[in-house]
Amino acid sequence: KSTVLFRSTTLALTILEGRLEEAMGKIDSRNAVVENMNLKLTQREEEVANLKGMATDFENTNELLNAEIERLKKHNAALESKGTKKTDEIASFKMIIDALNEQIASSKSQCEDEDCPSAIRLKEQHQKKETEMEELLK
Repeated sequence: KSTVLFRSTTLALTILEGRLEEAMGKIDSRNAVVENMNLKLTQREEEVANLKGMATDFENTNELLNAEIERLKKHNAALESKGTKKTDEIASFKMIIDALNEQIASSKSQCEDEDCPSAIRLKEQHQKKETEMEELLK
C-alpha cells in the first residue's frame, strides 16, 4: 500500500513539476513580451522627446525668420523713403539747373563776351549744381 501511495505521489509530483515548468516557461515568455513592449515604449518616448525638440527648434527658427522679415521690411521702407527723397532732390536740382541755363542764355544775350564776369559766375554755378546732382545719383 505505501509503495503504491509513494509511486502515485511521485507520479503526481512529476506531473506537477512538468506543469510547473510549463507554466514557468509561459511566464518567462510573457515576461519577454512585456520587456520587449517596454523597450518599444521607451524608444517611442525617446522619439516623441526628439520630435518635441525638433518642434521647438522649428518654432525658434520661425521666430527668428519672422523677426528678420520685419527688420527687412523696415529697411526696405527706409530705402524707399530715401529713394523718394533723392528723387525729389534730383527734381529740385534739375529745376535749379534749368533756371541757371535760362540765366546763362539771358546773360549771353546781354554780354556776348563769355569772359564777362556775370556769365563766368553763372557757368560756375551751373557746373557746381551739375556736379552735386551727379554725386546724388551715385
